[in-house]
Amino acid sequence: MRKSKRMPTKTILSFLLCIALILPLTQTLLTTQTYGLGMGTLVFNERREIAKGVYLDTWQGKETSGKPKKGYSISFNPQTSDAQVMAVYGDSIKSRMTLSKMMASAEQQGYIVIGGINGDFYHLDNGVPLGLVIRDGKVISNNSASSNAIGFKQDGSVVIGSPQVEIKGVLDNGDTFNIAHLNKAQGEWGPYMYTSEYGTTTGSTEPSIEAVIEINAGD
Repeated sequence: MRKSKRMPTKTILSFLLCIALILPLTQTLLTTQTYGLGMGTLVFNERREIAKGVYLDTWQGKETSGKPKKGYSISFNPQTSDAQVMAVYGDSIKSRMTLSKMMASAEQQGYIVIGGINGDFYHLDNGVPLGLVIRDGKVISNNSASSNAIGFKQDGSVVIGSPQVEIKGVLDNGDTFNIAHLNKAQGEWGPYMYTSEYGTTTGSTEPSIEAVIEINAGD
């Protein structure tokens, strides 16, 4: 029988997490350059400037087998352009908003969106991303399993690798314990921690004990 003290308040469609290229109102923050990755032998490329210092490439190529390929890439230099990269996922980390709706959400915040891509694999049944999500320096979603990730620093540099994020709980007596899952769909083993980014409830379907924790310091 599932025990619960209280449900905390604070995982087809395209979804959930996109990396949107946007133009900020005042300052340059983040960037990436994707041109030239995985296109095989380049046969044709057409480039046009879609914003100041931001270029859209429409290219055609072929694989080693001769099979044709076609794709698009956006590139820019953070030192010469006002473009930045922004992580968007909707009202909650599992909202499963379409890409067009996420772009509209960013525009409502005063940004001019010039492109977007899906940023992570996610569970089809609940929309929860499989990997690590960090936005504005804040960890939004994470689990103990190591997975590849890409990050964008404030100076425009890019970090690619398998980050190890460790979250611990500290008891009144000083004992600590690992929190293996942050804002992930509940499985058979815990503990799990949820914040308002996950939604209004935990959505738990497993026998569990739930408790509301008050944050006394930090975010």
